[in-house]
Amino acid sequence: MGHSDPAVTLRNYGHLFEGAQARLSEQLDALREATASQPLGAAVVGLDEHRRRATP
Repeated sequence: MGHSDPAVTLRNYGHLFEGAQARLSEQLDALREATASQPLGAAVVGLDEHRRRATP
């Protein structure tokens, strides 16, 4: 916001974000739970293995 002190921004605009962290935490928890049982789309491969695969 251009203020030299973050406290000024928080004091003036902090009320706009009340509860935002709690809502975000709930959304992230729901997303984690919804995707926990789904397999990953790609395997995690170490750098050495990646280099071996990429070398003809």
